[in-house]
Amino acid sequence: MPLRDFVDRHPRIIGQMLLAKRHDRVAHAFLFSGDQAALLQGMVTAWLQVCACRSPLSDGDACGACPPCVQLATGHYPYLNVVQPRSRLRLILVDQIRQVEHQLFLKSAGELKICLILDAHRMNVEAQNAFLKTLEEPSPLTLLVLVSSLPGALLPTIVSRCQRISLMENRVEYEWPQRPATLQALHLL
Repeated sequence: MPLRDFVDRHPRIIGQMLLAKRHDRVAHAFLFSGDQAALLQGMVTAWLQVCACRSPLSDGDACGACPPCVQLATGHYPYLNVVQPRSRLRLILVDQIRQVEHQLFLKSAGELKICLILDAHRMNVEAQNAFLKTLEEPSPLTLLVLVSSLPGALLPTIVSRCQRISLMENRVEYEWPQRPATLQALHLL
């Protein structure tokens, strides 16, 4: 699924992401947060394709046809390292972080190396502290992507080193006929 398929739901976010890609100003670390797993999964996969694409479209979106795009869509990209909770307590442990750090420092034949941490809020404090070193000093050609439904559970030092992409969908808008008058009164104060 290309990133442009999400424009209807999140036009400002997608516009900024594609603009960053077109101007070669993509951060090395992203924190995707949201309350709908399917939306997060689709958006993250589309963003990984954008970042790894060899033949991007004129708007910066992924072509969807080059080997990295196809491999990421099918889950067979050779330089994708996925970390997710696997202990009995559903935690991400420091050994998992150290293992992926080792993988990120290996050569990749000029291809983008990606570390994808699913349920990043499940990292215990020791794992988060170990991951900070990778965030502060990433290896060349590395993209770090954290996905979390509870970003507040992450250390502030991790959050501050990531470009945040918030995809919250669960919101309610209330009728408030006095809104313009109230905002005008607050403005005068």
